[in-house]
Amino acid sequence: WALLKDLESEESLWDLYERWCAFNEVAHDPDEKSMRFSIFKQNVRFIHENNRGDTRFKLGLNIFADRTHAELPNVEADCTSTSHLPDDIDYMPHTAVTNGDLPDRVDWRDKNAVTSVKKQGDYCGSCWAFTAVGAVEGITAIKTGKLEDLSPQMLIDCDKDNRGCRCGMVWRAFDFIKKNGIATERAYPYDGIEHRCYMKSDGLSRFASTERFRVVYSNERALMAAVAVQPVTVDIGVDMYFHYYSEDMGVYTGPCNKTTTHTVLVVGYDIDAFQRKYWILKNSWGRKWGHEGYMYMARDEGGPQGLCSILSFPLIPVWRSKISPNPTDIPKQPS
Repeated sequence: WALLKDLESEESLWDLYERWCAFNEVAHDPDEKSMRFSIFKQNVRFIHENNRGDTRFKLGLNIFADRTHAELPNVEADCTSTSHLPDDIDYMPHTAVTNGDLPDRVDWRDKNAVTSVKKQGDYCGSCWAFTAVGAVEGITAIKTGKLEDLSPQMLIDCDKDNRGCRCGMVWRAFDFIKKNGIATERAYPYDGIEHRCYMKSDGLSRFASTERFRVVYSNERALMAAVAVQPVTVDIGVDMYFHYYSEDMGVYTGPCNKTTTHTVLVVGYDIDAFQRKYWILKNSWGRKWGHEGYMYMARDEGGPQGLCSILSFPLIPVWRSKISPNPTDIPKQPS
């Protein structure tokens, strides 16, 4: 996007901004647009300085190019999944990690176990809900051969152990799905706003459920072993560099936020033409971010917790063949 000539003058920067506006949702109010242009200029220079350096990935002018740092999603959100874990926590069996060779490459998108990339929107911290339903979508498709978009909105509205659009914890979402099942996106569509819950009393049918969740051990091989079986949820720490990761920008190598602030779905792993190992991460920021909504994040980097703390708390749902006939009734909430 941005070339050196685009930074030469105010006029050339404005021309660049207008070209960017043609492909993105922008403000139409003149004062708002002027303010956004000022932010855009700062971000262009930030991105240009990064791309001048010796980095293995490049940043780009994506959907966040006219946002302030505070407006970027999941920069400071409290999404730490380890908070208040139950005492009877279940781990993935050691034998699944230690026995046999692992595939060199895994990509569940090629096996019809990953639905399309979704966009959580600007005003709802619902990454936890999208990631949880993505994992359940994956294991349900693997077990039944039926890939169906499930409802993050049902979790936002009805899972009162989480905090709706103010963020939440994936393990609690799995626990909710265990007790209540989960509806399809068609039956309970997403709009990015927290509403009253409508569930049992409205005759809402459930498409899938889980038996329980399991924690994956915090090492690379354990996560690879889990991903070889099904898509896996992970907590990661994101910052401005992560937000400006764009299409064809290579394997992301950091930097990262030291605190886990975001949740994504690992749908595979691979090795690129330069023999760089990476995870395939499905995000919930829409197809205009990253590689059409995905990130390729470096493997075997970042120390014991992995790059961006990706190894800190991976989770998998255990599939349930039959949905409970008597899901927990959650009373309707005021609108």
